[in-house]
Amino acid sequence: MNIGKLNEQVTCYAYVTSADESGGFRSTEELSFTDWAFVRRSSSNRGAEDARVKNDIRYSVTMRSRLDWSGSVDGADFPSSVFKVIYRGRTLVIDGPALEDEKREFVTFEAIEQQA
Repeated sequence: MNIGKLNEQVTCYAYVTSADESGGFRSTEELSFTDWAFVRRSSSNRGAEDARVKNDIRYSVTMRSRLDWSGSVDGADFPSSVFKVIYRGRTLVIDGPALEDEKREFVTFEAIEQQA
């Protein structure tokens, strides 16, 4: 991957879990980071769900690997806590495992945008 292809700015959101007063836990959605990415539309589907037409558009998102991803995409920070990416005003929900390249410089994951 040529780093020059990372030409789309994306914003990633994660769930942050904190203890509540009742002894349980509460998850809130928070901005995790903003970064440059290569975003490619890979496919789209059209189907019916609950008597409504639903369009699913799949994207492939590639970013530089981040050290705060616990040194590995299998770590606690990614992808379980990062659950959505905002790209050009579209909400892309992570849908699939993250894959690092051989040199661990880039990470690619699949995401889906659902349109009603």
